[in-house]
Amino acid sequence: MSLPPVLVLDAEIRQALAACRALRAAGFPVAASGRGSSALAGDSRDVVRYHRLPLPEDGPVGGPFGVALEGVLRAHGYAAVVAVDDATLARLDAEPPSVPTVPAGGGPFDRLTAKDRLGDVCAAAGVDYPTTLPVPSGGERAAVEAVGLPCVVKAARSAAVAPSGIAYVAGAVVATTLEEVVTAANAVRTTGGEPVVQARIRGVAKLNAVVIRRDGRAVLRYAHRVLREVPPGRGIGISLVTIPADRGPGAAAVDALDRICATAGWSGVAHAEVYERADGGLTLIEVNPRLWGSTWFAERLGLRVTERCVRDVLGLEPLPDLPAYEVGRRFHHAPGLLTWARAPRAERDPLRSLLGTVGPRDVFDIVSLRDPSPFLGLLRRRLAASRPAARRARTRETRG
Repeated sequence: MSLPPVLVLDAEIRQALAACRALRAAGFPVAASGRGSSALAGDSRDVVRYHRLPLPEDGPVGGPFGVALEGVLRAHGYAAVVAVDDATLARLDAEPPSVPTVPAGGGPFDRLTAKDRLGDVCAAAGVDYPTTLPVPSGGERAAVEAVGLPCVVKAARSAAVAPSGIAYVAGAVVATTLEEVVTAANAVRTTGGEPVVQARIRGVAKLNAVVIRRDGRAVLRYAHRVLREVPPGRGIGISLVTIPADRGPGAAAVDALDRICATAGWSGVAHAEVYERADGGLTLIEVNPRLWGSTWFAERLGLRVTERCVRDVLGLEPLPDLPAYEVGRRFHHAPGLLTWARAPRAERDPLRSLLGTVGPRDVFDIVSLRDPSPFLGLLRRRLAASRPAARRARTRETRG
């Protein structure tokens, strides 16, 4: 039986490329859409068609993005939509398309993505989460007195519906003074977000956990340890190593994420960032109920994450539960390694450090001898990064 076609949005972002490659390998006809004339996933040989759509951030509900998306869905008969960017997910949650989406929106999605609500979910699930408080204008001093300094300032939601469109507020700021808290909170408000302050947690290691939940239980469990991140100590993992999901800290991290998802009523894929503390305990930092930045690593390990999610939303026969994956495999995000090597807080001898943790069996994100065009296209766009349009595309390619 032939499988139905699937549209993958956010083609500028690396996990969209992972989704396209994985779905094509599973037998799904795959198309991609992005905001430019070309994009990372759009360059892949696994994509049968590329659509240029309006920006999901622009316009109120009922605006140009939703209209254009529906036109594409009707014209080509796509059975499902996969989205990976927070701004696009906020748009789809506010303006659901006519076909199933991966991930699904709704109340459970909001409970996991709203940082000012996640604390209540974690408390009910018995999972440690940093004290997180909303910061009304003029309330910065009271918030700092409650959580202490240094603290983390971020948006309550990475992307949220605003009157003029979707307010997207990326990242977080570590503030060491009240003045820095005020500046960071005002920056969040300027972009349309609602700021929160969060107690800063110092962990001895950062772990990532992944589950896919179906029918009230986890059918996939996966964990890795972060070896390097950009910016160092508080950014996106660009070198990772798999750890067991059935014992030790990996199992504890996956169990915590599974309980959180169960408490929130979530079905589908979820990814979490977790700090392992010096006392051996774990503190959850963030939950992403979507495909995550290093999804390609999981796909190369045989987890078939994207296919599982699409099969579930389409009601197709599910895949068997995941067997054990190989522990100790390493993954690297090649463009991120270059940024890491130039970072002020990188090791004194980054080349020696890098060579000590790179081997012939390691997986490199984006790079594929079978499908080289996405990486070559990425290099071309970064060489042309002085143009404003290219700078914006580059920003989306680093999200995740």
